[in-house]
Amino acid sequence: MKYLLFTIKTIAMSFFQLIFIISGIIFLPLFLTRVKSFDCLAIDSRPSVKFKDKWIDYIFGNEDDGLDGDTPYKSRKGINWWVNRYNWVALRNPIHNLANKMGVNEVIVDYKWLGNRNTEDRIGHEGWCYSEATGESGKVYQMFRWCKLFYKNYGIEMNIGYKNFCVQYLNIPYKYSFTVSINPFKKFEE
Repeated sequence: MKYLLFTIKTIAMSFFQLIFIISGIIFLPLFLTRVKSFDCLAIDSRPSVKFKDKWIDYIFGNEDDGLDGDTPYKSRKGINWWVNRYNWVALRNPIHNLANKMGVNEVIVDYKWLGNRNTEDRIGHEGWCYSEATGESGKVYQMFRWCKLFYKNYGIEMNIGYKNFCVQYLNIPYKYSFTVSINPFKKFEE
């Protein structure tokens, strides 16, 4: 029964996110110049900017890295700031703040998985993993992850659910978002 509920919840949340992602792709260009400076959470991503309009920042902003992206992303040369910012906010990290609000922010007390626990987008670590993280509140946060290499160092990466693959230790607080991401041309690291 809990797997059926997970499936229904995932479909509903995915549809909800998809509506916001599509609307962001269309309407975000109007807001990309209405920004103000702020200190984002990631120290190595500073300085950065966020949207002036609180309602749009609540949905499409990025409190971790700001609108200009993380440091490796900022260091890309040859892309003008507007295209770079649009790519980061609308395409690469759409609805970042909203996804975090829909996510987890509590102490994890139990963690179980099926499949390859070490599934990730690295050569030699391909596979699938279904995992469940249980919080102090008793809520169960489920995640399905699949990574498959198909050409040289490129493959497909799929993440559906709560990004609980970051859970390493129990009885400490975790913060991670709900995600539905399918990247059919992911570059796998060695």
